[in-house]
This record gives sequence, structure tokens and C-alpha cells, in this order.
Amino acid sequence: MTIQEKRTILTMKNPAKVDRLSKAINNMKLNQKHKKRGPADLIRKNTVYRGMTVEEINYCKSIAYKTDEPTLEISVKSTSDNEVQHTIKSSKPLQPKELEELAGVDGITSYIKQTWLKSHRNGEWTYSILVYNVAKDFYNFSQLQKKLSDILPEVKPVKLPKVVPTVKGLLALYVSDIHAGSLGNELTPFPTKYTKSILNKRLNTHFLKTKEYVKDNVYEECWLVNLGDSINSWQGHTTRQGHEVPSENNRTQFDIFVQSLSQYYENIFNSGIAKKYKVISILNDNHSGVDLSYMATKAVELYLMNKYPTVEFIHQEKFIDIYQYGKHRFAFTHGKDEKLMKYPMKAILDDKLDNWLFQYFNHNKCNPEDTFNHLIKGDIHIKNELHGKFGRYVNVPSVMGTSDYIAINYGYTKPGAIIEEYSKCNNNVITFPIWF
Repeated sequence: MTIQEKRTILTMKNPAKVDRLSKAINNMKLNQKHKKRGPADLIRKNTVYRGMTVEEINYCKSIAYKTDEPTLEISVKSTSDNEVQHTIKSSKPLQPKELEELAGVDGITSYIKQTWLKSHRNGEWTYSILVYNVAKDFYNFSQLQKKLSDILPEVKPVKLPKVVPTVKGLLALYVSDIHAGSLGNELTPFPTKYTKSILNKRLNTHFLKTKEYVKDNVYEECWLVNLGDSINSWQGHTTRQGHEVPSENNRTQFDIFVQSLSQYYENIFNSGIAKKYKVISILNDNHSGVDLSYMATKAVELYLMNKYPTVEFIHQEKFIDIYQYGKHRFAFTHGKDEKLMKYPMKAILDDKLDNWLFQYFNHNKCNPEDTFNHLIKGDIHIKNELHGKFGRYVNVPSVMGTSDYIAINYGYTKPGAIIEEYSKCNNNVITFPIWF
């Protein structure tokens, strides 16, 4: 190793890291066949050490194989429990994708909140990257890669059926309160069982009932809307009140959700019921919260986007947000947020809530005189539809059915989901409930 190479490594100011990097570089130089191998292969071949980061491995390759990789100096500083600030000095300008790799961001357990170029002078570019780590008690990136390969089949590009719409309208498939990983509620006044196989069976029933409802029709668009409480808990507790709920551990809940929802979505995509598909996932809820919900729904997206590149995926972190189809305006929400709401949205539309929703839609330029407004929510595990001065107020039932909280406060609630059909230019809505 040259003096310059040693000097570059020493800028990292960590003796243990210097020794690890030096040995890895020497190992690489001994075998030029490893030049095209990725980090995982290099670890498997014992060319580099387990625990080395992607940026460290790429740095070693840049020296050992004389690639065009820049000379780098990387420092890390924790700014909070979940945020880390990376400072990267480079001998050449870096692209956003390169910065993500250097920061070790995987798009599931971590993502970049902010990136900025601090300075550029004398052939040195200095970047600051603020990384948000979604969870600590969870899979690391390599573990997650292996887990996804275990719980999901091999990714092969799939061409969606070529279809011609016969219905100029939107087909919306609403599911809510899946509570993946719940251990049931056998100690409540209305004990029921709820397992992974039961969840899969219910989602498959939703798919089959949808096919039965659609018959030979093909819609312009199909929206698959998950209204939150996708996973039963975070660390065995709700994120809002923090009360304990019987649940599998975080990883098992994640596994169940990712596998079950991926299969459900694939069945819909391959059904030929629509020309265009959109998946909308509400993350801000009171059971799993934004973080775990984000990781789970993002994992589903990363798997499916490679198979179905035309499908649009939306991860809604806002408590409530508006979507548009023709003259229709949809406000999707779970109904109870992660931490701020004093009271959740009720089962019954009272004057106070009606006024709030009227203000909300009006603020977003959705006056009921000009648009057809719909508030679609979950949370309370029941189905009903009410009308206020703002528009329609719809509660979607739970895929899980009765929980302990629901059993005590509302009684037995039948598990189910909803199909709705909308025309672009009129206010006719067809609602078809599905009961499990």
C-alpha cells in the first residue's frame, strides 16, 4: 500500500477501522477476480470483514482495483436517537445515488431526510447528509435482504395483461385495520382467532369477491387503499396510548404483512380488472405508527416495483390527505393518528366533526358545490356511511374484525372490507361490502 493510500485511510481517524480497511485492500489486490463482485459477495468470500459498511467496501475497491471511485473522507455524528449526520468529502462531485450508498441508506430501515453541498473548493466537494434511521430493534440491511428473499419469491419482471377499459370509472378496493401479527383477542367478551393463514384467506377472499363483482368489466383505474393499523403493534404496544396489545415481535409482524400484502396486490395486478393501478398506504396510525408501517409498505413496494413498474405506490405519512379522480375528492385517513389527536374521529358524524371536515375540504379548494367529497377512514372496525354538509363519511370495517379495545367499546364487529365504484363526472357511488 502506498503512502498516499495510507494517508487517505488515516483521515478516518479510527485505528481499528484503519487496520480493517488496510487488510481488506491487501486481500482485494491478491485476487483481481473480485473486482466485479458486490459487497455481499466480498463478505461471503472473506475478502472483506463482516460488519464493514458499503462505503468502506467501495472505498477499498477504489484503491485496490484503481477504479474511478473518488478518494473519500467520511465522518458520522449522531444528532438524535434516530438521526445521523454524515459528512462526506470527495475528490469529485457525487450523484444522489452515490451519496445514498455512501451513507448506507437502504430505503426501508433508513432514508435521507436532507442532503446539501456545504462547500466546493480546491478540488474537494464536501456534502452533509442527514439520515433518518427508522428503527433500531429491527433487521439490518443484509439481514433484511436475506429475509425478503425468504418471505418473497424471486423477482421476475411481469407484463400486466393488455386491457381496454370498458368502464370509464374508478374501482376502489378499501382494506383497513389488518393488524398483521396480532395474537388474537381470546380474553375479550367476543373471543376470536386471528392468524397469518386467516389473514391470507381473508385477503384472498377479497380478491375473489372483487373478480366476481367486476365480472368482465375493465376499469380505467383501480386504487388499492390500505387505511392503516397494518401491523398490530410497535414493540408490543400501540404508539398512541402505549397500551400493551398481544402481538408477535416486530420482525414477525413485518414478515407476515409483507408476504400477505404482496400476494394480495399481485393477485389484483394480474387480474386484468383495470388499465392502471395505484397503491395508497396510510402510515400515520395509532398501532404500528409511521415508522414500522413505512418499513413494511416500502418493502412491499421495493419488491413489487421491479415486477410491475407501471404501478404507482404512495406512502401517506400525513394524518389526512386528498386525492382526485374526476370531480371526486377523496380524503384518506386512518381516523386516529400516531400522537397528536386529543380524540379520534368518531363512528358517528356529529356537527363538530362535520364542521371540521367542511373546513378541511374547503381549505383544499374542495367546495361541496363544485366537487364530490368523500372521507374514507378505518380505526373503529365497523362499516357505516353518513352524510354531512362536507360530503360522504365512510367507515371501513377491519380485516381483523374484533379487537380487545373494539370489543369493550363497540361490541362484536364482523371482519370485512369494501369495494366502491365511481364515475368521473357524476356523484353516483356503488358500494359493495365484503364480509369474511
